[in-house]
Amino acid sequence: MKNATSTLKILLIQVRADNLASKHERDCVIEMTGLQPDQVDFVNVAMSPGIDAERLERADAVIIGGSGSHSVVNDDPFTELLIDDVRRIRDRRQPLFGTCWGHQFIARALGGEVVTDLERAEVGVVTVTSTPASV
Repeated sequence: MKNATSTLKILLIQVRADNLASKHERDCVIEMTGLQPDQVDFVNVAMSPGIDAERLERADAVIIGGSGSHSVVNDDPFTELLIDDVRRIRDRRQPLFGTCWGHQFIARALGGEVVTDLERAEVGVVTVTSTPASV
């Protein structure tokens, strides 16, 4: 029987101005998910705003990554297009996960308020595990 993860396709949406950071993020996603490189498609909206609808539809799940130089509280050339994409992903009930900047952007796109509050800022790495409720 074929392992379900062997057919899983992830779309990694990146917001990286630096090619080295972009490659590092892709490598980390591949390593930490246990997927093969051909199972992870990626698009960098900082370099080329907008995501082809077919790319979104081909993905079983979407990850929005971090950002080294962008703030969620500011608008960038890709902001409105990516907000529309996040809402389409939600409307299709497609699994969506955000890391760092990505989870803040998802909150903004879905109506949440994101603020800069340096006194209560949290920085660090935590382990995330899957539970039966998340599957």
